[in-house]
Amino acid sequence: MTRRPLPSLRGLQAFEVFARTGAMTRAAAELSVTHGAVSRQIKALEAQLGARLVDGPKHQLRLTPAGRDLASSLSSAFDMVASALPGA
Repeated sequence: MTRRPLPSLRGLQAFEVFARTGAMTRAAAELSVTHGAVSRQIKALEAQLGARLVDGPKHQLRLTPAGRDLASSLSSAFDMVASALPGA
């Protein structure tokens, strides 16, 4: 079985945290990076996927339908990975 190449894990994580927290600044604080770093990771992820995930003016960003679908799947996937780790 051949697996499809995955996009950047950092990009996926930055996007998931943004989607969960609803703000670049809150995502940045959780990830201990700047809000600009979160924004760049999400833009790079969008380029890798060829889809817009976030839309709107700078201070009122919201998830697109594709972003909502991905966020839901990522949250579940990251929860599964966390529960599979030793000591979880």
